[in-house]
Amino acid sequence: MIQRCNFRLALFVASAIVVIGCGSSHRAAPLPSAPPVDPATAAEVTGTVKFEGRPPALKPIDMSAARGCDQVNRKPVVPPVVLTGPGDTLANVVVFVKSGLGHYRYPAPQTP
Repeated sequence: MIQRCNFRLALFVASAIVVIGCGSSHRAAPLPSAPPVDPATAAEVTGTVKFEGRPPALKPIDMSAARGCDQVNRKPVVPPVVLTGPGDTLANVVVFVKSGLGHYRYPAPQTP
């Protein structure tokens, strides 16, 4: 019985060493620090995104799977997948720079 416990303990310790040793070698190399932004060459993206055509007919969420949800939500709940505003403007739009930054990553601004 003692030999079996010692064997299991040795196997556990050996496995832990392998896992810990292997885990550290598979880490991704950190990205290089981004150079400071030169205000003379910086730009600002502004604009309005408009929806063309008819917005899609959105289907209500099926609440029957969750007990009590259909009783709490008497009216159909439609997910806000496409939100249009005045002049067919779109809400909740994300714009990103697809290329041109090289391999640098800049933090998102703290203010909109």
